[in-house]
Amino acid sequence: PTVDGRYLVALKVNDGVQDSNTALTEVLALDPAVTQHSPVANAGPDGVGELNTAFDLDARRSYDIDGDPLSYTWRRISGPAGEFLKANGAQPTFRPASTGTVVFGLLVSDGKAPSPEDMVSFEVVDPSVNHRPIARPGDDAVTTAGAALQLDGSRSLDPDGDLLTYAW
Repeated sequence: PTVDGRYLVALKVNDGVQDSNTALTEVLALDPAVTQHSPVANAGPDGVGELNTAFDLDARRSYDIDGDPLSYTWRRISGPAGEFLKANGAQPTFRPASTGTVVFGLLVSDGKAPSPEDMVSFEVVDPSVNHRPIARPGDDAVTTAGAALQLDGSRSLDPDGDLLTYAW
């Protein structure tokens, strides 16, 4: 990144048969000359959940550069419906009612301004069916504007153990 701001980078992996969904990671570039920043929402890594089994979301990596306390607001953007427990905490639980890709949005606020929305997706699978690969582009990153940044998709996986190829 060359200037202060937020950047999204997309990753898709392929197991030789099918592509994963596209996964996004956010890079936050900070320019020391900019003195006020909104908080940063981090909805956690993409994952896999099983049909009718509750799984946890995790926003504990969200932060405010100024150190202000955060409030959390989650929403289901798309995908299978289900039961949302503790939707306004840092670690809500979701129990999906059907298979598919469920996408959640997270906003955090420091009481002064809301963050841009961060998204996380979970592939809800039926354990008896072949699964698509999961792209995991790494943690959101903070870097200085103008500095090189190493991206890392090595945590991507195929639930069936198939070999992956990567396309950034």
